[in-house]
Amino acid sequence: MSPGASHGFRGVLPMTSRAGAALALALLAGCGQMSAAPPSASPAPSATASPTPLPPPSPTPTATETPTATATPRPAGLGALADAIGLELGVQMTGDLYQTNPAWNEILLKDFNSVTIDRGLYWPGNTENPNAPFDSSVVDPQVAYALSQGMRVRGHPLLYPTNPALQGGWSQDGNFSSADLSQIITHHVSEVVSHYQGVVKEWVVVNEAYKPGHMTYLFFRILGPNYIDLAFAAARRADPTAVLLYNDGDNETSRGLTTAATRAIVARLKAKGLIDGVGLQMHLGGNDPPQKADVIATMRSFGVPVYVTEFDVNLGEVGGDQTQRFAIQAEIYRNMLQACLESGVCKGFTFWGVGDRYSWLETRLDAVPNADPTLFDNQLQPKPAYFAVRDVLRAWSQTPVPTP
Repeated sequence: MSPGASHGFRGVLPMTSRAGAALALALLAGCGQMSAAPPSASPAPSATASPTPLPPPSPTPTATETPTATATPRPAGLGALADAIGLELGVQMTGDLYQTNPAWNEILLKDFNSVTIDRGLYWPGNTENPNAPFDSSVVDPQVAYALSQGMRVRGHPLLYPTNPALQGGWSQDGNFSSADLSQIITHHVSEVVSHYQGVVKEWVVVNEAYKPGHMTYLFFRILGPNYIDLAFAAARRADPTAVLLYNDGDNETSRGLTTAATRAIVARLKAKGLIDGVGLQMHLGGNDPPQKADVIATMRSFGVPVYVTEFDVNLGEVGGDQTQRFAIQAEIYRNMLQACLESGVCKGFTFWGVGDRYSWLETRLDAVPNADPTLFDNQLQPKPAYFAVRDVLRAWSQTPVPTP
C-alpha cells in the first residue's frame, strides 16, 4: 500500500485465501510447533482483510494453487457488524488464552475480525547476542490460529526502543558504532518481517520512540532519530505489501504529549514512501477523556490513515458505584469509536485485551486497582461499553460515508 492510501467503509472485507492459511501452518510445521486449535462452539468466521485488499501472499516455492476459501458467516457479534462496514475491529491476542480459555476464545471469534500479536515480538530484549536468530516459536502458533480463523494479523512491535524492561542483555552495552547498530536493527527487522511475508499484513514498526528520557536509550543515543527510518526501510524491503505503522501514546489530541513528534515522524517517513499509517494507542482515563471533536481533527491532521491500536478506558480514578462508573466508560467507548468512524481517515479500532482481570492494567506489577478497562468484566460478561460499541456499529451501517 502506498503511503497515505485510504479506504472506504462500505462492503464486506475480502477473504484471506486458504493459501495464506497454509503458509502460516507451513511455518509452524517447519518449527515443529504445531498445536491443535481449541474447540469452539461457534462456526469459523469469514476471513477478513483491510477494506482495500492488499496483493495476495506469494506461495512458497513448493506450494500448489489452492481454491479460494468459501465464506462462512461470522457468528452474530461485533465482528459481523464490523465486517459489514469494512472496519478492522481488533483485539490484543493476550497470551495463550485462545488455547486455554474457551469462553475467551469464543469472544475472540465472535466479536473481532483482526488480532494484534505482541507476545514473542518485543525487541530489544534480554538476550546477550544482538544478532541471535529470531525465535518464532511463540509467535507462529498465534499467527497460524488467527489466520485459520480468517482474522487479519498485525505484528506489534518490531522495535520498542524506550521500554526499560526490554533494555537488558546486549542493549545495555553502549559500545556500538553507528554502523554496527544500524546493521543490528536492519538485520532484526528484515528477518522478522521476511519470516511472515504476505501473512502478517500490518506491522507496528516502531513503538513509542519519544517517551520521556528517550535520548538516553541506546538507539537514539547512537543513531539519533535515524534509527526509525532504518527500521521502516528494512520492513519495506522485506515485505513491500505490508502496512507499516508508527505507533505512540498520548497523540490522539491536538495538545497530546507526543502529537507533534508523531506528526514529524509521519511527515518524514511519508516523504520517503516508508509509512502507510499511524497508530494512536488511546489508553484513556475515565476521569479525563478527550473531546470527540479534537480527536477527529487530530486524526485528520496526520495525513495518513489512522489506526486506534490499544484502546481501553481506565476507571481506577472514577468514583461512584459500579453502574455509574460503567456508564461513564460506555460513553467514552461510544464517543471514541464514533470519532474514528466520523473522521473518514480511521481504518481500524483495536481493543487492548478482553476481560478486565486479564488487562495489562490489572496484571502488571504496579496494577491499578479497579481499572476495569475493557469491554468485558472479570467473568467475561459484556459490560455497558460493549453494547455502546455494538450500537455505534449498527448505526454506522445506515450512515453516509463522511468526507475528511
